[in-house]
Amino acid sequence: IEDLNHSDADIRRQAVLRLAELGDRRAVPPLIRRLSREEDEDVRAAIVSSLGSFRDPRSVQPLLRIINGSDNWEIKTWAIESLRHTAGREAVPDLIRALTARPNFVTDTFAFRWMIRGEFQFC
Repeated sequence: IEDLNHSDADIRRQAVLRLAELGDRRAVPPLIRRLSREEDEDVRAAIVSSLGSFRDPRSVQPLLRIINGSDNWEIKTWAIESLRHTAGREAVPDLIRALTARPNFVTDTFAFRWMIRGEFQFC
């Protein structure tokens, strides 16, 4: 967990991947805190994709914030995939609002199409 604050982005990214591999949900709050201040896009992508592996409901709101606020379509796509593993159907209205609030993103994402067709399956 200490390596999440390392000055080297690659070390931070490796720390994220190790925490996800361990699967201990105690890592979720530090990952969420790191996500809120992380500037490196590769580390952000690793955090977002890793949050889904924990299947922890504390990740839902931070993932929705990524979908709403990030300009990086790849990170948004990882956030949607992580949300699919983390949230229940109760998150669908929030996800629809998040996706439709940014119409340019809606045309580029597969998640909205999944939801429209009813193919968005929660794990």
